[in-house]
Amino acid sequence: KDSGVEADIETQDIGELFEYRIAHPVTIKRNSSALIPILQNQIEGESVSLYNREARGQNPMSALYLNNNTGLTLESGPLTIIENDTYAGEALTGRIKPGEKRFITYAVDLGCRVSVKEDEEDQKAYRGEIINGEFNLHYKQMKSTVYTLNNLTDREKTVYIAHLYDKNEKWRVVEPARRVETTEKYHPFKVVAPPKTTTQFSVSEELPDTHTYLLTNITT
Repeated sequence: KDSGVEADIETQDIGELFEYRIAHPVTIKRNSSALIPILQNQIEGESVSLYNREARGQNPMSALYLNNNTGLTLESGPLTIIENDTYAGEALTGRIKPGEKRFITYAVDLGCRVSVKEDEEDQKAYRGEIINGEFNLHYKQMKSTVYTLNNLTDREKTVYIAHLYDKNEKWRVVEPARRVETTEKYHPFKVVAPPKTTTQFSVSEELPDTHTYLLTNITT
């Protein structure tokens, strides 16, 4: 939206803070005020749904997946979402640095229902080796998480699944191989859910382990 005022902005990092500085002076008459626009760029973004089982078990959240391509740091603050000229919700955003991508949730997506089922297999040995009098038996423990997405609407939905993981554990995702950039707590996976359709999405993980046995000389 054009504010009618143009102002070039210079930016500067100051430690953990960020400064916006108007590149050219602006004259304000006595007893007057002015709104100086800091950002008048279009920001890349995608309207999606974000499912986080910890936040809400049965429904994803309506969200914006923003890519800050402005070259400026976007300061934290309130955000109002207007969709098709209609108020859709509000959100409170954190600071978004240049080039950073961020999910911003603003409402519950009641048009999609999600259920989750987990299965874990016992450890299975896949390799044995003898080294320096020790017998090492290598195992893999497997588990799978199946997300069932029921799109109740008559339009296609793009759903990002925030699959929880613990960086201190040694479980690693083996399928699917492709996923969105991992955050500190989640592996986000992108799923396209066709309208009026139930879609299943499976995540397979493995945990490698090794049992060591000491071999002794046996005499007969």
